Amino acid sequence: MWTGQTRIEEARPQLQKQLVVGQWKPFSATNRGQELQLPEPSVKSFTGGDDTQSVAQLNVSRLRSSSVEIREKGSEFLKEELRRAQKELKLKDEECERLSKVREQLEQELEELTASLFEEAHKMVREANTKQAASEKQLREAQG
Repeated sequence: MWTGQTRIEEARPQLQKQLVVGQWKPFSATNRGQELQLPEPSVKSFTGGDDTQSVAQLNVSRLRSSSVEIREKGSEFLKEELRRAQKELKLKDEECERLSKVREQLEQELEELTASLFEEAHKMVREANTKQAASEKQLREAQG
């Protein structure tokens, strides 16, 4: 026997007590936003003891609690993002309302200025017509 083989023979009792757990599939982009579904691990024990099954259950429990924790943190993050977006939307709505009021005021001022301008134009035309009539009357009197 060579020395490397001796070390393996010495470690064999420890290896026989260890668990063999089935492989877990990595988290992929296809199940983003969905509940992470972990496959049931296949647990085998070389010694067949009850201890190995409880360790496997503990490992599965840890994985599930980790999954729940990740889901809760993601949920908290999304809720905070939603609150920020709602606050931003509310501010934009208030700004739109303010700008709408400013627009209404400007439209009203424009209407008032337009009406005033037409009144002034009519007044000027009336005065011009009056002056023209007076000038024509003077011209007729001068002629004859």
